[in-house]
Amino acid sequence: MKADKQPQHFRVNKQRLRFTAIAALLFTLLIVAQFGCLIAAACIPRTDIQHNLEESSALLNRHEVFFYASTSNPASRIDRYADSILMNIIYYYDSEHPVTSVLRSSYYHTDSENENVNLKYALANAPAPTLEYSRYWHGSIALLRPLLLILNLKQIYILLGSTLLLLTALLILCMIRYRYGRSTILCFLTGSIMISIWYVPFSLEYIWTFLLMNLACILVTVLYEKGQDALWLLLMCIGSLTAYFDFLTTETLTLLVPLALILIKAYQPSADRWSDTTFHLTSFSDGVRFSLPACLLWLLAYAGTWSLKWGIGSLILHENLFQSALSQASFRLSGAIDITDQGIVDETTMLLQAIPRNLYYLFPFSYLGQHAVPVIFLTLFGIAFFYYMTRRGSHINPLPLLLGILACVPLLRYLVLSNHSYIHCFFTYRALFATIFCIGTAVCQGVDADWLKKKWRKLWNPSKSRTARKRRS
Repeated sequence: MKADKQPQHFRVNKQRLRFTAIAALLFTLLIVAQFGCLIAAACIPRTDIQHNLEESSALLNRHEVFFYASTSNPASRIDRYADSILMNIIYYYDSEHPVTSVLRSSYYHTDSENENVNLKYALANAPAPTLEYSRYWHGSIALLRPLLLILNLKQIYILLGSTLLLLTALLILCMIRYRYGRSTILCFLTGSIMISIWYVPFSLEYIWTFLLMNLACILVTVLYEKGQDALWLLLMCIGSLTAYFDFLTTETLTLLVPLALILIKAYQPSADRWSDTTFHLTSFSDGVRFSLPACLLWLLAYAGTWSLKWGIGSLILHENLFQSALSQASFRLSGAIDITDQGIVDETTMLLQAIPRNLYYLFPFSYLGQHAVPVIFLTLFGIAFFYYMTRRGSHINPLPLLLGILACVPLLRYLVLSNHSYIHCFFTYRALFATIFCIGTAVCQGVDADWLKKKWRKLWNPSKSRTARKRRS
């Protein structure tokens, strides 16, 4: 007699335990690899990269740490402040003490000079470091320090910009290959234009999340048929890599855009066409059941990677790195600031202005000056009205609502981190790429295309429309 089959709930719990074990092992291996890559980069002798660092410093000192690539466009503001600090940290990585130098991330700083000038002085005189930047992983150094063996900063900008262009082209080819539709590609390109993507390669600080976002998007299109577990694990890894590379710039891009592509691919009104895949979207609840674990895994990996830097550092250095990191986090959540041209800006003003200040930088609104915000809201009203007038009514499409929820996440981020979003709006606004992409795709997915085609034909062929009406009468 055959043994009874295992109960359904037992099989489900066994699958969950297996997935949890795989996720924990994968996350652990990723942290070990990330830490190991930084230590390996720190083992490169300082003398081997000295020449290219000096050339990089010369480039950074040609401009102020903040400058405009185009004087007529506020969105063209380039941040070389963080790049100067990063080069400074790279210089002070010590091949004789690789572990502690990675954890401390020390650099030479004086309040009397800008960071590009401090870097130049450090390279010329090799003073002792005066400040630690231990709350970030600075994972990009694992790539930049080896690259500085053969390239200077200008050449690295060109290399990373070319990589971004290549990944974008490859992603568009993947969208075509896996039939995402012209509207999805058009919304992606529109979002890229509105956030002035062409300025991103001019700053190391800006580019990492876009490289990760494009890489994640390519992988979700290629690995989609592997099933939801594979997609969840992929987003978990991307969350960890985001914390590893990013300077708290546009971190939500690496979650929202790949997740949106998964939902777009998964949606089909006819369920019987999905016999060959493990995840399909036929209702709003399907989307929620997939998206919530995906977001949770990304967030846990992101927060876990960040906090592990503080934990490992506290353990090895015998110092409490959590105190300074959490103090800075509390300040970014709220806290009044003193801005040179505005004076004291209180918490309420930052909360109310965080979203408008970021919207202002979107192309082409950044050229409109003080009229930008009213025009933006009129544009949003126009999009909402267009969608209301042309939405489908033949069946319930869950995709526009799901994408609409994702589109709100960057706005919520601006409110939660109002201090950070208010001060650094000149680069945090690029997180709105996800909002633009999701809203545009939601509208394209939700409108009645057949109705629009009929209206379009009537507009351009009024004589045929009148003839058709006469025949019917």
